[in-house]
Amino acid sequence: MYENLAIWEINDLESFFNAHGLLKEIFVREYRMLFERRFNAENNFTDSDSVVVGKLLNHFADKYFVVFENGDPNYILLKEFQEKSVLDFGRDMNVLDPSKIYVLEMDKKKDI
Repeated sequence: MYENLAIWEINDLESFFNAHGLLKEIFVREYRMLFERRFNAENNFTDSDSVVVGKLLNHFADKYFVVFENGDPNYILLKEFQEKSVLDFGRDMNVLDPSKIYVLEMDKKKDI
């Protein structure tokens, strides 16, 4: 169902938005506020950085994304896939920086 696997390493949301300018526009549509104002007290913003990344990437219908951090359930599943040689991610899933967010990106294949 998917092809062209790639793993992104995201240092923080600011660098994520700077690398992909369209994401700030998507953030405004998703959260109804400017990214820079998310921590204003009246906004009651509670989503973690990884949740924000996942919500924004869900707006791209031609790709499939799995957002994960070191130790979370998605990470554990992907690590098992690597250990069982089900998938080759092109990097060792046992060596991830716990301070970063990761995204597995896959292109959706067209139905035959």
